[in-house]
Amino acid sequence: MRLTVFGASGRTGQCLVSQALDLGHSVTAFVRRPDALEPRAHLDVVVGDIASFEDVERVVNGQDVVLMALGVPMGVADQVCTIATANVVPAMQKYGVRRLLNVAGVGTGESRGQLGPLGRLATGALRLFDRDAFRDKESQDDLIRNSDLDWINVCPPWLTNGPHTGVYRFGCDLHPSVTARISRADVADFMLKLLIDPAFVRKSPMVFY
Repeated sequence: MRLTVFGASGRTGQCLVSQALDLGHSVTAFVRRPDALEPRAHLDVVVGDIASFEDVERVVNGQDVVLMALGVPMGVADQVCTIATANVVPAMQKYGVRRLLNVAGVGTGESRGQLGPLGRLATGALRLFDRDAFRDKESQDDLIRNSDLDWINVCPPWLTNGPHTGVYRFGCDLHPSVTARISRADVADFMLKLLIDPAFVRKSPMVFY
């Protein structure tokens, strides 16, 4: 399949790119720096500005699936995820690209209802501590959920740099503990299994160990 990855130079994005290539997909990685990724066969590294619709649409046109793994640095109020999604969604609609897989923020959107009491308390504290990041992810969630795309918001809890195991729990009716973890590599594994799977279309599954 032909995949575009936004946030490709981030830690989760790099896992997505690497695993997708290993699976035989062709990947277009949208980055800010030309040296962000090592060259590989079937990898097209495109430098652009996520705030530019023209830059975004040229890497969406002709693709099969778009994956977003945009992080929100703590204390940054730039609303990167919202700005990016406000360009990605209409670009996909313009070129008829239906499937959007996004790394959503735990404790935002539908995932709030999947947290236990301690989880809600913990994310509430984080919301007060870094309200800009939560506002950004919630605005992104609204843009995606209100679109007509075949979107899936993947909701991991605390992310680690652990190994790629392929063994984890996932679903929309789970209630992970406040200490639940998952590696970025396994988040990428789960997302790539959803490229054509219809089970979670227009849903927000959680994934954790």
